Amino acid sequence: MQKLILLYLLIMASMPIFSQPYDPSYDPIEFIGLYDTNMRHSIATELWSGMPNILFNQLKHSFIPNPCDSLDDMNDSISGCIWNTIPWSYYQGVINILSGFPGCSVWTVYRVRICPNNPSKKQIELVSFSANYIAGSNIGCDSLANYLSTGTDEQKAIKLLDIEDEIYELISQYEAEKTAPFVSCDSLGNNLPHQVFYREKICKSKLLLNVQTAAAVFSYYLDFACNMGEAGCCKTTVSFCKNSFGETVRYVNKEQIGITCDGYPTDSDYGEILSNEYNYWLQFVNNPIISFTAFPCENSCNN
Repeated sequence: MQKLILLYLLIMASMPIFSQPYDPSYDPIEFIGLYDTNMRHSIATELWSGMPNILFNQLKHSFIPNPCDSLDDMNDSISGCIWNTIPWSYYQGVINILSGFPGCSVWTVYRVRICPNNPSKKQIELVSFSANYIAGSNIGCDSLANYLSTGTDEQKAIKLLDIEDEIYELISQYEAEKTAPFVSCDSLGNNLPHQVFYREKICKSKLLLNVQTAAAVFSYYLDFACNMGEAGCCKTTVSFCKNSFGETVRYVNKEQIGITCDGYPTDSDYGEILSNEYNYWLQFVNNPIISFTAFPCENSCNN
């Protein structure tokens, strides 16, 4: 386990400067699960103001694309899209239907790009998620944070991949349902690929960043490539249909490209991420302490 503590200068210049009325047309917040109107408004207001909004913008602007950022590098023949020419749109998602953690609201930042000649084909990428509380908001869950923080480093890394997989599938289904109703599964229980979502994963690790300021403490995870991305890529296809009971069925297929992935990441793998964090937060925060933990490298196609 590798840890580093970075010290920054000065205190929060004045939180009210960054607080604004919530404007959903500017800052898309996707609620994945069941939320009543009051809860939606409360969460959206919190995410739109102060530190959470600064964090969202930081993740959008300093996010480092992974080395597998183009599907046409991985023999994409289904959609016919040239994905690396299509722009990304960024979203905040709040999920409260994570298996085994009822009542938890997981804050996520993810991005989507849509195939222009077939809008039912989308590519998604998870930028970050938080299992713990975000800057003093009511978004978070102690039970999930405690679950992810117990066990050996290897066990923690596997748990993180499992949680990430479920988040990806929930976001995929949510994004698919925005496009069109799902078709029926065939008589053999197989799916008809009406909605297909692509995800590229790599041999990777995660950083758990903990940021402490005079005003708040919050934590979030960031992905990065191990071995500078040389260990290969994983292409995941998620498709959906409705069974005879009207239930949504998800089919997940993973295609591995490259085979090696083990050990711990090095400074060269995550140094640019830390540099981005430092340079961005230095604009806003006076005297926080930022610590991080780097988890072991794992092959995401194996889980």
